[in-house]
Amino acid sequence: MMKVPRRPLPLLCSLMAACASPGPIPRGDKPAWVSTPNGDVRFPPDRFIAQVGTTSVGVKSAPEQLLAAVDAAARAAVAASLTSVISSEVKNYQSVQTQNGQTTEKLSAEQRVSQVVQDFDLVAAIEIQGRWREGDTAYAWAVFDKEKALTLQQGKVDDREKLAKDLLAQGAAVEGEKPADALRAYARARTEAAAAVNGGLLVRALGGKAELSGTMALAESRVAALMGELTLSVVEGDRQRAAEGKPLPQPIVFTAGLKGKRAVGLPMAVTVPNGGRASNVTVGPEGKAEVRVDDIGKFVQNEQQIQIAVDWPGLLGVSADKVPAWIAASPKAGISAVALKKGVSTTRVLVLIYERVDGGAPVAEPPVAEKITTALKAQGFDVQNGQGFLDKFGAERISKMGDAELRAASRRVADLVVIGSATSRYSSNFGSTTVWHRARADIRAIEVGTGTVVFTAPTDEVKSKRPGELNVAGRSALEELGAALGPNLGAALKKAAEQ
Repeated sequence: MMKVPRRPLPLLCSLMAACASPGPIPRGDKPAWVSTPNGDVRFPPDRFIAQVGTTSVGVKSAPEQLLAAVDAAARAAVAASLTSVISSEVKNYQSVQTQNGQTTEKLSAEQRVSQVVQDFDLVAAIEIQGRWREGDTAYAWAVFDKEKALTLQQGKVDDREKLAKDLLAQGAAVEGEKPADALRAYARARTEAAAAVNGGLLVRALGGKAELSGTMALAESRVAALMGELTLSVVEGDRQRAAEGKPLPQPIVFTAGLKGKRAVGLPMAVTVPNGGRASNVTVGPEGKAEVRVDDIGKFVQNEQQIQIAVDWPGLLGVSADKVPAWIAASPKAGISAVALKKGVSTTRVLVLIYERVDGGAPVAEPPVAEKITTALKAQGFDVQNGQGFLDKFGAERISKMGDAELRAASRRVADLVVIGSATSRYSSNFGSTTVWHRARADIRAIEVGTGTVVFTAPTDEVKSKRPGELNVAGRSALEELGAALGPNLGAALKKAAEQ
């Protein structure tokens, strides 16, 4: 009599799922099958696997619960016996594959055995032939018809091998123009071919004959070749700031190509760690996709990686728990974008102020921008060098930009932009040759991601401390204006950076 192992192998789960119909368990004389499960002439051992399972009656009061438990034990005993036969066939197969250099996946023999059974329904071939109870122990006699199982599986193996070859042909036909569709066909072909191989191993274990073709290796090589030509690139939305648990202000835009073509229709999975949330996306007709991060999650550090990779469940049309092991174990081809924890130290600021003195010479080393920059750096802000921006657009044009145009132009280089103009004008005479000036700012600070104006300069004019000729007095007034604006501007930007 074989007793049920305490820790059944994975393949036992499906076999234990079937339950018997409720009914009484007979007592009386001990049946012969309890001691010799294969002793019945109706079930010769060359065609049947027969085993006995037992369970303790204990406090089980409901008849259906007792029947389910003892029947499951008997099925598990049969499955354990069958496992040994399948395992031997699997080891032989893997040994030959290794010797021929055709190993395409790293699976243990136990994992392969589990796959062999998971792909096919063996429950239908296991039948409960008898039950008996003695004291507190219940017995069940399960018989597995190898010939019946062989008949069921042989046709499935042939069908899956044919489907795998058909899918390979479909992929080859569209690879040149629709590489994403080809990848889907090849991956499905690999899945079907693996199922055919597993089914063939089961057929062999049951005493039948099955040729294990090279379709699986061919399909996997085509998947690998296409994945080797997958190109992904983030074009917008990298290094955005966000507070914990909040969405990113702008979508992450990336491009995807396969074999030099746009990867149209390729599903992509988006993973945001630490409780974050974002929906998966599909590459559009232009070869682009937009990822909207609804929740950036918790920041362990100041940077959070958002991973974008091929969505294999979406590509194959299966649930995540049904993704084949060879895909789960393969290297992940993808890209990542970085989100920054919202705060002063991660906030890039661009200071773009057009400064002038009425009637005077162009203002060299503009003092308002210099004073503001110094104040913001003292607060801990990452103040960017705006010279390239100024060279590209010109200070006067920048000062007149609308908010939408400014945000679009500065999105890749800044999170906050201080923009506007500062003008120094004649105020009064100081003697016959010198003058006083007063300076006034038309300056605002804009959050690039949201377009929110977080600071607007007051309308007050600031007087120069030094009278003198036009340019001296004019510069002095601008210096005082910058010194007056710095603290209030810094406080407003700090508040915006930390919200």
